[in-house]
Amino acid sequence: MVGYVVVSGDDWKIERVNLQRYVTVDFRKLLEREESFLNCLCEQGVRRAVQSVEEMRMVTVRFKDTSCYTMRWVWGDDSLQKRVVLLAEDGGDVEDLGMCSHELETLLDSLYDGIWVIDRHGITVRVNKAMERIAGIKASDVTGMHVLSAVELGYTETAVTLKAMEAKQPVTMFDVYRSGIRCLNTSTPIYNQAGEVWGVIACIRDMTEIEELQKKLLRYEWEARAYNERVGKDDYFTFEVPSSDLTGVQRELAKAASVNHPVLLLGETGTGKTFAASRIHELSYRQSKPFVPVNCGAIPPDLLEAELFGYEGGAFTGAKQAGKLGVVDLAEGGTVFLDEVAELPLAMQVKLLHLLDGSGYRRVGGRQQIIPDIRVIAATNHSLDSLLHSGKFRRDLYYRLCGLVVTLPALRGNPQQIKIWVDFFLKRIQRDAGKKRLLSPAVLEALCEHSWPGNLRELKTCIELMFELSETEVVGLDCLPESISSTGKRQREHRPVRLNDAVESLEKELILASLERTGSTYKTAKELGVSQATVARKAKRYRAHKDYIEHEPLY
Repeated sequence: MVGYVVVSGDDWKIERVNLQRYVTVDFRKLLEREESFLNCLCEQGVRRAVQSVEEMRMVTVRFKDTSCYTMRWVWGDDSLQKRVVLLAEDGGDVEDLGMCSHELETLLDSLYDGIWVIDRHGITVRVNKAMERIAGIKASDVTGMHVLSAVELGYTETAVTLKAMEAKQPVTMFDVYRSGIRCLNTSTPIYNQAGEVWGVIACIRDMTEIEELQKKLLRYEWEARAYNERVGKDDYFTFEVPSSDLTGVQRELAKAASVNHPVLLLGETGTGKTFAASRIHELSYRQSKPFVPVNCGAIPPDLLEAELFGYEGGAFTGAKQAGKLGVVDLAEGGTVFLDEVAELPLAMQVKLLHLLDGSGYRRVGGRQQIIPDIRVIAATNHSLDSLLHSGKFRRDLYYRLCGLVVTLPALRGNPQQIKIWVDFFLKRIQRDAGKKRLLSPAVLEALCEHSWPGNLRELKTCIELMFELSETEVVGLDCLPESISSTGKRQREHRPVRLNDAVESLEKELILASLERTGSTYKTAKELGVSQATVARKAKRYRAHKDYIEHEPLY
């Protein structure tokens, strides 16, 4: 094709000409002189008589300089009586030209992505139906308009097509149209046979749907991860316990789950704040939505805002071109758990306060104010009173969080609670490992005497270590970590013990260990050199955890 001419009205008034360089000079001059394309054809003499405009849907035009072209016209905008006259060198199949033009129109209008085409002067020559849908415009609004005028009128924010024409290479940028839809615009220059740019075609992809799909995918990944962590595992705060401290915590967590208010979890390190936050989420109406934990102290301050709220493409050096969703986006409809909230810089505390107050947030580099549907649970092991006094934590944020506070108890000085957790961790490790272990009374006593500065985290690690180190079913004192055994030893050395108590403790340890090993009171009696009745009586006295065989098996 050598080019096209845009005409309007019944007299085919010439509005715009876009022809290749090798079109004859005479024809160019004629188009510059005449206002009507029909007059041009009459002056040059059409190969055959044309009786009507409709008959000129497909004709061959031979000019006086012996050049010959095949001409076909199509409606550019029938409501405005605009036609686009297509010219091709003679020698090509006329029917092929007509078919190609028709197929091109059908193809462009059936694309899901928007198409915006400009000529070498920056004039819009074609906009497909998808572009009308995406940009919220009509083709007649912009056809024949310079692309900069479209920017001035607010149809689009950026003339990406002109940037591609200037660069003479494809340019990809984000653009926002009058409809408010954010799109990815890839503009590609089109060259003629002489290597000159004669136009640019822009392919516009609606990023709203892609971003929504990305959000859903990431949310499903978080939900799957949370589900896998829950399946087959006991939660620290789900089982029934006789400890008044823990039942009180369970009641507080259930109360917190029943309301949609920010929660502040307080407690020493390792007291199970993450599990408590997860329990609140699982008991709330948001349980089917994502639970996204974030350790505020583990993220560099410069990256905190981008991690929490996400960023737009190109917001800073090294940012992904497509942007990134933040933690708040991923938790939409669910719960965000901000562990170590006291580690947040003061500037981020202000943004968190605005989020909690319902003002929403903006992504880094973004303009749109986003109001999320989330629940925030915060936790810290610091003394907020001292932080408030030193000015490291904002009072207004503290007052926003302190309405609902749950304090998790420490293990220190609470042997009853320690025994409960020991039993819990031991059963869970036995189930996962597929083998049994029993703690000797001396080991359990040493665990109860330890101060546990690391609380549940330290206790869990200790139980796992002893479980792996023990070569027998009964875990003895030789498997205790040095820090715990030395602490217990020092405490026992400074504590007076009655002889009867020491004898009873040793007797209990020996009997229970043998029962666990043999599974029979008769075998235990034979092993220890006492009667079966004595073993049965003392096993009942020491409250053995299972019923042992009280007779010698026949096999």
